[in-house]
Amino acid sequence: MRFFSMAMAVTFLLAGSVMAGVTPGIEPIIVGGDWTAGGMWAPPPADHIQTLMVSPGQYESTAVTDINTSGWAVQSTAISFVMDGPALTSSNLTWSEHYATDVAVAFTFHYQEYNGNTLLYDADITWNGTGWSTLENPGTWTDGRISSPLPEPATLAFLALGGAVAMVRRVRRKA
Repeated sequence: MRFFSMAMAVTFLLAGSVMAGVTPGIEPIIVGGDWTAGGMWAPPPADHIQTLMVSPGQYESTAVTDINTSGWAVQSTAISFVMDGPALTSSNLTWSEHYATDVAVAFTFHYQEYNGNTLLYDADITWNGTGWSTLENPGTWTDGRISSPLPEPATLAFLALGGAVAMVRRVRRKA
């Protein structure tokens, strides 16, 4: 699937406050039922960003592109992504997000920024089908910093072993 995205460098001078999120008025780029929102941004000193969908929305398999700062890596699932990189020092990090949900469908995701283990920003960000809104400090996501939205390899191995044991038991019962 082809992704069309826009990278919008947005500069905000924030006197003593930490903010992030979505720039109001950014129009989505629609490709079939999929769409892209550019202009997502985070200020210094963030070194970790995490999101988690809490309503019907889903990310594309490539959830994030157009990161304007080198050294940042993304791990994603259909409902979550984590971005990690060197702490921002002087300029905002910007990126584009890709959604598999139809542009007319409203959804909300939790959004958090960290520097080390210090929470810098916490919000619920909502797309209502025509525009964005942000509820800051909602207190709805209290799991803390996550290292990856994907299961740990040891967890996957444990689940696979459990599935194999269950299958062997079924085969033995039938015999």
